[in-house]
Amino acid sequence: MEMEVWWVAVGLLTSVVQLVAQFPKPRIASPQFAPGNPTLTTVSLERPFCVFDSSLPSSYQPNSVSVEIYVAQSSVVASQAVTATGKTFQQTSGGSIEPYQAAALSMPDCRNLPSLSNVTDALQRYLFRVGSDTQCLNSADITVLCNAPLLNNTAYRFKYLLVGVNGSSKHVLAQTPWSDAIFTKQIKAFEAIDTWPGKMTGGQVVVTTILIVLLFVLLCACVATLVFSIWGNGLPKMESTRHASQITQQVQLSATTETAASGATADEKAISYASQHP
Repeated sequence: MEMEVWWVAVGLLTSVVQLVAQFPKPRIASPQFAPGNPTLTTVSLERPFCVFDSSLPSSYQPNSVSVEIYVAQSSVVASQAVTATGKTFQQTSGGSIEPYQAAALSMPDCRNLPSLSNVTDALQRYLFRVGSDTQCLNSADITVLCNAPLLNNTAYRFKYLLVGVNGSSKHVLAQTPWSDAIFTKQIKAFEAIDTWPGKMTGGQVVVTTILIVLLFVLLCACVATLVFSIWGNGLPKMESTRHASQITQQVQLSATTETAASGATADEKAISYASQHP
């Protein structure tokens, strides 16, 4: 009896592994669509387009199924298979104890792929950003789904579950394998932030500073030389101009004196001539 139970368990486990293995792993979004991905607290994933279409049983309609996103820190992922527990971020301490459900999405329609004519709409339909809800942690109800920010510098793994709803019960119809470990970015220490735009080393900064000081001294020397040159050439011209104007004044004064003297001599001669010839 024990052997039969053991073989049944092995068979079920093999079926689950085969079911999981036939689907592709969740993939991180391309940097062309999500620049800077991942960030300190978020990871953008590609939605599972054309992944579960062939696994939808005929008894289910697309509007009666959903795709649930499960998240866990890489260190707690022990097996590929996951049941749809519906546990939340708060109940699992952010995926550090066991996987938590970050969101439930409608099943992507493989026949209606995103159109690049509307980039914003295409990105919303093509990507899902894990860790984008910064307000849900304020809720007092820890059973409400919460796509809360992730921890920085932490490895996470992700999984998609196709879940069918039948009345009040949920059934896992298919699931992808866990994604590869994806690390969120690490916060840089304040001292490690390089604010120098040229990203120069310490030695380069010292050499550049010395060259700038020498260039400033050389520029000051050139300006001083130019000023002294102009000042030195201007003094002789001013002195010669002043000397020339003094000589001119003396010459003009002498000429005036001589003219006056000549005029006086002529008058005296006329008076003497007139006295001699009455």
